[in-house]
Amino acid sequence: MRLNLSLTANDKTIPFDYQHKLTGRLHKWLGENDIHDDLSLYSFSWLWNSEKRDDGFSFPNGARWAISCWNPAMAKFLMDGIMKDTEILNGMKVNEVTLQQIPEFGNDYTFTTSSPILIRMKREDGSVEHLDYRDERFDERIKQVLNRKAQKAKLELSEFDIMTDKKYKGNKTKMVKIKDIGNKANFVRVRIKGDENAIKFAWCVGLGESTGSGFGALR
Repeated sequence: MRLNLSLTANDKTIPFDYQHKLTGRLHKWLGENDIHDDLSLYSFSWLWNSEKRDDGFSFPNGARWAISCWNPAMAKFLMDGIMKDTEILNGMKVNEVTLQQIPEFGNDYTFTTSSPILIRMKREDGSVEHLDYRDERFDERIKQVLNRKAQKAKLELSEFDIMTDKKYKGNKTKMVKIKDIGNKANFVRVRIKGDENAIKFAWCVGLGESTGSGFGALR
């Protein structure tokens, strides 16, 4: 399911690399539990409706933020947390939350990303390679990560394929810093075909790695 949050305007500039602050807020709402571990079964978008400034972003008309999760218990933790503390960052607060159930997608659906997909692979020398969406290994690696998450969720998936639309003009690669660590991630249009449960699951948990840190959310 998905929580669609409406936020008030900020009163201080939001830094360009604000994503880790959203992660921190999310963890505070969730409290002490095992939901936010190494393989997250949730994802969240970046903030929408921004105006770019020289030193960061402003949201004079407020912002929208979407948080998606597979486990209904997590949605309850979040709602309880938001009720207790609506603060986000730099003056922004939650002023409305709507709960969206998982849509019916059929067995073929195309998404765009509301936060970029991060895919990494370890080289033979132990260093880490960040894959670009044009890399031929990109789609298969996304599928592997989604299957790992399905195993963790004890969800059995039948055959499905994930295909990045390489010709989509909106595709772009962006370097994202999370606490001074650079991550090369990808805004793309991506098609999932096959098992509808795989499509629904991806809508909730996102695609790729570190979805619990602001990567891989779908819309």
